[in-house]
Amino acid sequence: MNLTANMMRNTWLVFFLTFRLEIVLSAACTNNNEVGEDNPKNEDIDTNSGTIVLQVWRPMGGNTYKLVGSVTHTAGATGDQSVPAVFQVDQNDCIGWYTSSTDMVPSKNDGGAPDTIYITSAPTNNVGDTQVFSGGGTVTNERFQINVQQNVPNATVAQPVTYDAGNQNIPDTTAASASVGTVTFTDLDVADTITITMAANNYFAMVNNGDGTASVTLTADANYPINDVSGTTQTLTFTATDSCGSTATTTMPVTIINLPPTLTGLVPGQTESETVGSERQVMTYTCSDTIDDVTGTITVMYEIYLPAQSTTHQFDADSVSQYTITVTCDDGKTLGTDTGTTVISLSANQPPSITNLPAPTSIDVSQTVTNAGAMQTIQNMADANSNGYDIIITPVDNRGNLGVSRTLTVVVTDINSSPTFSNLPIDVPIDENIAIGTSIFTVSFTDPDVADTHTFSFGTSSYFEMADTSTGVITTKAVVDYEALPQTSFPIQVTVTDGIKTATDTVTINVNDLNEPLVWNSATYRTDVADGAAVGTAIANPGFNITDEDPGDTYTCRMDCGAADGYFNLLTNCASTSALAVTSVYSLDNTGLGTSVVCTVTAVDTGSHTATTTLSITIDDADNYTPAFTYTNNVFTLSAYTASGVVVGTVTATDEDTGTFGQFTYSMDTSSLPDSYFAMDSATGTISTVVDLLTTCNCSSTSFVMPITAEDQGGLVGSAQVTIYITDATTTHTTTTTDRYRTFFEDTKNIAWFSVAMALCAVIAAVTTFVMIRYVCNGPPLCRFRTGSKFYRRQLDTPPRPLTPRRPPPPKQEPHQSIRRCPPPKGFQFWRSQRIGQ
Repeated sequence: MNLTANMMRNTWLVFFLTFRLEIVLSAACTNNNEVGEDNPKNEDIDTNSGTIVLQVWRPMGGNTYKLVGSVTHTAGATGDQSVPAVFQVDQNDCIGWYTSSTDMVPSKNDGGAPDTIYITSAPTNNVGDTQVFSGGGTVTNERFQINVQQNVPNATVAQPVTYDAGNQNIPDTTAASASVGTVTFTDLDVADTITITMAANNYFAMVNNGDGTASVTLTADANYPINDVSGTTQTLTFTATDSCGSTATTTMPVTIINLPPTLTGLVPGQTESETVGSERQVMTYTCSDTIDDVTGTITVMYEIYLPAQSTTHQFDADSVSQYTITVTCDDGKTLGTDTGTTVISLSANQPPSITNLPAPTSIDVSQTVTNAGAMQTIQNMADANSNGYDIIITPVDNRGNLGVSRTLTVVVTDINSSPTFSNLPIDVPIDENIAIGTSIFTVSFTDPDVADTHTFSFGTSSYFEMADTSTGVITTKAVVDYEALPQTSFPIQVTVTDGIKTATDTVTINVNDLNEPLVWNSATYRTDVADGAAVGTAIANPGFNITDEDPGDTYTCRMDCGAADGYFNLLTNCASTSALAVTSVYSLDNTGLGTSVVCTVTAVDTGSHTATTTLSITIDDADNYTPAFTYTNNVFTLSAYTASGVVVGTVTATDEDTGTFGQFTYSMDTSSLPDSYFAMDSATGTISTVVDLLTTCNCSSTSFVMPITAEDQGGLVGSAQVTIYITDATTTHTTTTTDRYRTFFEDTKNIAWFSVAMALCAVIAAVTTFVMIRYVCNGPPLCRFRTGSKFYRRQLDTPPRPLTPRRPPPPKQEPHQSIRRCPPPKGFQFWRSQRIGQ
């Protein structure tokens, strides 16, 4: 497909189809314009008839597009054809078309068609659906004979506005978010999209409905209740903008009607005495005001008081007998008041009189001081007798007017006894850490008045209480930890009362300190020690740490290491930095010992409390032994004819260390040699020739001594030496390995006398042969010629042909072999002649 890159902004389209296929757009906001190819370079050609779908697609991101308009047209094979359709398109929208008919729209293969989408597969026909055009589908090498024209429609500006009438006068009690009215704009371009906005106003909100109308409501923001602007007219300003940017403006006045407060409860009139000893209330009224449905009705009560009178300022009913009082409820806004009036009349003062003395003029008085009533005792009546008391009572008012005197006879009866504690004061010892709610003491008392009801009260304490004030039982109400208490002795006051008399005393609770269990701060501790460490070696303290709530408490420790017991020791004071030591050498080089030891450590405090933890001791492998060679001097013999790469022999070292430190490398120092004749395998200790001894070394009848070492992984080095004898080049020798007895020909003394003997034998053989020849050939019988019998004799005057001795061939070099068997006893070595290695 081919996507347009320059669509019109906010336009209405009208398609006109021609063959040459031509599409015409009717644009609401632009002048007549033409987009697309109306005269392809290949000129007009006949096309196939069929159905064509003309569409508008809106990019949604990526390769996804949404269908915003579609029209289907059945076209003939030739002729211009118009297809009217009205769609709203925005900037970047794409004009698309689809047909299943082959060559329905002619094209030329010389450039893209940037203003159209050529859809190669059937698209959706539902406006609002989306479709993915894979890879953008841009056709880059074809120009289609399809044309888009833009035409200017009629009206492009918004028409006069209307709004609802009758909703713009609202009371200040209107609820938040309530509807105020609807603003309506109209446009002759019925398909235009009209966007409505409202100038900012904190007390109102507007919703653009998208159809040319907007709904106006009170704001939902609680910070701006409409009651705040009660009694005012708010002018709201609205602006409508159509798709092409044309605007129209209107206003909506909204009047907020204030509802005044209401005054209630004020009586028209009331009579009061002119005598006022102290300030007193005489009347109340309320002011109520409905704010809104959120706050509701606010009601405030007010009171009318008569002030206290003094000698210089007092009411006088004879001078002023009544007062008129006007009260007003005012909310501070327009039309926001409500007013009421009341009249307070004053009556003249009259002398007082006694009206409530008992008929028999006598009453029973208990022994307790009474604080209520007009008459009261002034001391405890516990010592009073049963005689009666006559009390003359005369009423008098604040103006000095005396009333009629009366007599009150008081008879003391039913004398009450005071309760007495039977087990207080007392010291009560308790142990620390007892459970909350544990009963620790019960207070008891006695009272002769057995019918009395008694109640206890208990002093304030954070740790103890008397939950049931009728039982006298004292219990704990918090954890009593001796070490955490601010004090260990708690004197607390206890009171019991029969309703008339009380008794008070003290209970002192003393908390005893108990030895509490100790706790290891970790379930496992770890340390390490070197493999084979000497007896007495201190082992790093693993950080033993114990928590014990008892200050100054001490403890001892013991350690059980199971099968490894006896190798390590733990001091009784396991908090010491040198608590651990080696008591027997623990070597990993001994069979059966592992690389770690797990011990159980037990701590015991002075209260015999125990706590256990685990100690893991890691045995660090150590390099305890130096490698040692089997022989300090390793002797080897080589023939002077030995070639390069021939094994001379192998040296062997051992190390008692196991594991890594039991592994080592061999080395041989050849720096004293004229050249590098020999080399040693660092892993096996095998020595080999590096050069051909006959051609390079030329070292027959020579010996070489070279230091050798074996170094283990810990850096310990064992030393020895290697001696290599090189035999004479004329003598065939074989190689030997480690120290052994020499063979017959390896002993130079044997070679010396054997060589002399062989030389003598050769001389004797030669002389014997010569004598025999001379005797046979020169003697008469054998050297004469006899013709008839084929015998003849050599002429005596012919000298004999000298004998030329034949040089024997060089001895064949035997293969170099290593002897790995024990040599024969020394007594038999002188005749040993078989080849080495057999």
